[in-house]
Amino acid sequence: MILHVLRHGQVVPSSHPDSPPAAGPGDPSITSLGRQQAEAAGRALTASGFGGCIFSSPYRRALETAAGVARATGSSIAPTGDLREMVMREGQMDGFNGADFNTIQGAFPNAIAHSMAGELPDPWWTEPLETAEDVVTRLEPFIIRLLENDEDAAVVGHGASVNGTLTVLLRRFEPTRVDLNRGNWNAALSSFRISPRYECLRLNDIAHLSDDMVTSNAEHPDSEAIQKARA
Repeated sequence: MILHVLRHGQVVPSSHPDSPPAAGPGDPSITSLGRQQAEAAGRALTASGFGGCIFSSPYRRALETAAGVARATGSSIAPTGDLREMVMREGQMDGFNGADFNTIQGAFPNAIAHSMAGELPDPWWTEPLETAEDVVTRLEPFIIRLLENDEDAAVVGHGASVNGTLTVLLRRFEPTRVDLNRGNWNAALSSFRISPRYECLRLNDIAHLSDDMVTSNAEHPDSEAIQKARA
């Protein structure tokens, strides 16, 4: 079994004119560059032989990224509430109205209900503030289910839920490598062989992205930061 972990592509700021009218507060789409990042990640996964299910945060930016990956891999997408964004500040969820499963499936025809993800609650988001450790706690049961299922899978999340997933995996298999202050490049890939023996194949890797494709959310590419990331 190999588990792949991927952050969503570059996002369109909610105030940007390219932001679709249907995108509510806190639920932006990804940019054209974000779509390119997702498709590049999909090609990288296809080259590695991946053909499993993609478990995605139900936020639009994650689902659009998962869809870009799926175009290359031919995978189904399972919306997974546990992979949602972290609530970091008071009022963050004010006015938020995320899509339910039927709406998601209407927009993403390859979206499926998957037993590993469980039924998508309605609502699937929460309002109380969370810490990084809270995110790890909510993610751990889901990640353990994936590991026990022993089938190739990919997860697409946000900075906090990607770091939370990596923390669950590294605490379990390589506790000396746990580091919560990781780089959060859009569409960075981490891959772990779980069975027949554990091996970290790549961690926050951006080799599949050209220099002008490396971003962190809505920020423009920064050549100095990119060189540090590749060092």
